[in-house]
Amino acid sequence: VKWARALLHYEHFQSGDLQDELFARLPAPVVSPIAADLLSGSEKQIERGLVVLHNCRGPWPVDLSRIALARMRAIAANSKEVHWTLRDSFRGYAVALAAELVSEAIGGWDQEAAAFKDLTSKPDHFISILQTRKTMIEEFQNEQE
Repeated sequence: VKWARALLHYEHFQSGDLQDELFARLPAPVVSPIAADLLSGSEKQIERGLVVLHNCRGPWPVDLSRIALARMRAIAANSKEVHWTLRDSFRGYAVALAAELVSEAIGGWDQEAAAFKDLTSKPDHFISILQTRKTMIEEFQNEQE
């Protein structure tokens, strides 16, 4: 984790392609603490954290999922236009977010917010995917018992 954090500050590594390559290959337990720290930081760190999160393969741990969910809500509430994170990541977040957080994910969205204008994937679609994942996981667990 230390070397991945160090690379975030290396000038040549700050281009998106290099970050994408690294974080797409690292397992979620390695990337999760880095993404959580960045998403809880300054505006510049949050933007970098969103890139890291975008490349963090799921399923995400519950703590990272809660931070990501809170960040998505904040972006939706404060954006005057469609934000790239919401445009590009809703479906991916629904697949990566901890499925047990579906009840937490349901509320707190303004479906008519400017951030969702012209989006085909809105919070209701995101929540539907998350609910389906939770149901599937529960059914698999029931079959194994």
